[in-house]
Amino acid sequence: MGKEGEPNIYTDAFLSVDFGCMEVRVAGQVVRLTPTEYKMLLVFLLHPRRMLSPQLILACVWGQEYTTPNLVRWHIMRLRCKLAGNDPSRKGLIRNQHGFGYCYDPWAAPPEIEQEIAQQRLEGEPRF
Repeated sequence: MGKEGEPNIYTDAFLSVDFGCMEVRVAGQVVRLTPTEYKMLLVFLLHPRRMLSPQLILACVWGQEYTTPNLVRWHIMRLRCKLAGNDPSRKGLIRNQHGFGYCYDPWAAPPEIEQEIAQQRLEGEPRF
């Protein structure tokens, strides 16, 4: 994801992903994802704050031959739970808008860490 010579790490206020070793951390704690959940997370990280249709997610993660949107819904539910850990307010990091799709929004933060996010906003968007 990064340019040659740059570390392949994504970070935002909640999440850190080391693409080299495929390690995902939330609030510093390692989160174990299935290969499918990891692929889905990568799709969201490649398009932060963009609404992605279930059909697009399905095609990116499983391939064009799959046409079951319930598959996307089920895996997003599992991914939300894993990213939230013990903090249910973090389930909003992947939000949905009925009729449009899903969006990973690292700025959709619980109030207790608004200051940390405000600092990141001053420094710029999350980057790879």
